[in-house]
Amino acid sequence: MRFAAVFAVFMIEASACLAQTRPPQTVVRTVVSGKQSQVGFLYALNPDCSNAGEVDVRILKKPEHGTIEITQGDGFPNYPETNIRFQCNKQKVPGSLVMYKSDDGYVGKDFFETEHIGPLGGDFINKYVVTVK
Repeated sequence: MRFAAVFAVFMIEASACLAQTRPPQTVVRTVVSGKQSQVGFLYALNPDCSNAGEVDVRILKKPEHGTIEITQGDGFPNYPETNIRFQCNKQKVPGSLVMYKSDDGYVGKDFFETEHIGPLGGDFINKYVVTVK
């Protein structure tokens, strides 16, 4: 009986560690067939726009009609006006680029998913819907 109670607590603790901190977000992009395109940019900034640490990006579901690559690079953040970091949108910052390239000649929709774990433990999933033209 004691083993069952300890096991149940362990499973609850383990599932809490795997829980996302926000619901999955759908990201919709349109790209040119056969051309590598940036479809995502993930970053973590402090209020003074300095880098708060690396965002770990993991591929959960690969696209069926192309490939994705995660690389480090610079880009512009996209904070809303209500965020204390809004002024950071005016400068390039380091982050993780999500790059997509369709199979040559493919035209249509493709789908993939990535998980992002921030330097402070925030965890979220992006579901990409890519229209290839």
